[in-house]
Parts: sequence; C-alpha cells; structure tokens
Amino acid sequence: MIINHKKNEKIVKLCHSLHSSRFLSCFSSVIVAALNIIFEKWGSFANQNQWNISGEPCSGAAIAYSIALDTDGYSPFIKCDCSYNKNTLCHIIGMSFHALEVDGVIPDELWSLNSLIELDFSVNRLSRQLPKELGMLFESQSLNIERNNFSGPLPSVLGKLTKLKDLAIGTNNFSSPLPSELSKLTKLKTLYMDSAGVSGEIPSSFANLKNLELL
Repeated sequence: MIINHKKNEKIVKLCHSLHSSRFLSCFSSVIVAALNIIFEKWGSFANQNQWNISGEPCSGAAIAYSIALDTDGYSPFIKCDCSYNKNTLCHIIGMSFHALEVDGVIPDELWSLNSLIELDFSVNRLSRQLPKELGMLFESQSLNIERNNFSGPLPSVLGKLTKLKDLAIGTNNFSSPLPSELSKLTKLKTLYMDSAGVSGEIPSSFANLKNLELL
C-alpha cells in the first residue's frame, strides 16, 4: 500500500487519538511503512547484519552511538533516537543512500520522516526539481544532495530549514540564482555549491550568515 505524506498526516492524527499503548504501535507502523516504501521505490535493501535485525529498523548499528551515519560500508543506512516517551518510542533521525546509483525522484514518503536531522543522498542519479515538501523537514541540520542530476530552480523553502548547519548542493543542474531565503539559515557553517548550476550573484542578505565558515 502506498502511503503519501498527506495521508500519513491523517493517520498520525488518528494515532494521537488512541490510548498511549496503541499510539506507539500505530505511529511506529506509519514510520516503518514509509521507510519500506522508500527502499522499495529505490530498489535498496537493509543489510540485516548491520541494522534492521529481525525486521526491526531501529536496531543494531542504527542505535549504536559509536557508528555515525557516514561510516564507510554503511549505505543504505538509518540512525534512530529511541529516547522518546521514556525510551519506548524511536524516531528516525538520519538516513543515507550515499553512492548507491539511485535514480528517479525523491519519494513522497520521505516527508513523513519529519524527525530527520541528517540526510545524505549524495553521489546518485536523482533528478528533476527538488520538491517544495523538503521544507517540511524542520529538524534537519545536515543535507547533502551533491553529485546528482537535480534541475530547475533551487527551492526557496530551503530557507525554512533554520536548523541547518551543513548544506551540500554541488555538482547538480540547478538553473536559478541562489534564493535570498537561504539567508535565514543563520546556523549554517558550511555551504558546498561548486558546479551546482546556480547563476547570478550571491545575495547581499547572505551577510546574515555569521556562522558560515566554508562557502
């Protein structure tokens, strides 16, 4: 069953109306369903020797503090934070599909995973415009989409991701100036945009990016 993000929102609201014990099961089912659909659409599989042990996504390396999302040999990969609701509820906070030759578009189901802090889709063949729904991932601190085939304008909704510290958009086919809304990303420390395809001058409002160390 395909679950889009709008339908997921309705399901999550329904989950919240349930008794606490049933809410946990309901909410977890929504997240796992969305994750499974993303993997199915991109033709990827979890390495069950690393995580997703016995069909539980938030297990093994996914909850090990010593293994970072960008650890060599761990892709596809997710990271989870299971400290919610007195350690009874896990949220997916990191996702990597680095260098897996994934093509096509970003699945709508991704927007259901709105606890994501770190996202790495770099070195693939993802294409078309970046969806405006990307602005729904409010918790994002690191977004890496470099070395893909994204095109069209760089969406202004990126300016809604005000917790971003690292943004990598280089080596793509964007065809617009940098949106001035990016100046709202005042926590941004690194911005990689070499060969991104963006045109025009850097907006004067980028002077607001006081924490930017690498451009």
